Amino acid sequence: MTTTLRPFNAGQQLTTSVATYYTGAASSRSVIYNATVTNTSASDATFDLHLVPVSGSASDANLIIKDKLVPAGQTYHATELSGKIISNNGTIQASASAATTLSLNISGAIQN
Repeated sequence: MTTTLRPFNAGQQLTTSVATYYTGAASSRSVIYNATVTNTSASDATFDLHLVPVSGSASDANLIIKDKLVPAGQTYHATELSGKIISNNGTIQASASAATTLSLNISGAIQN
């Protein structure tokens, strides 16, 4: 088994609609090591985050973080994601209460 450390996304700003921010590589699994959400605005904002299985959609069944408040100018370290596995073509999907206020950064390892 080969393990490759890498960023899963490049500091993407969350939108108000649920969107995909990472798709697991085919024929492998991705393990989250670190995840942060930074509020780059002058106002508080909240976010939801889902770990969605392949061919699935964001729902209460795969909701990992719900309505998490990130105060203005602060960074939230999402420790509840550490060690979570994204299987073959699964996705990380998220949304925010306000557009272009929260920046999502996730890194980890891909194992094949």
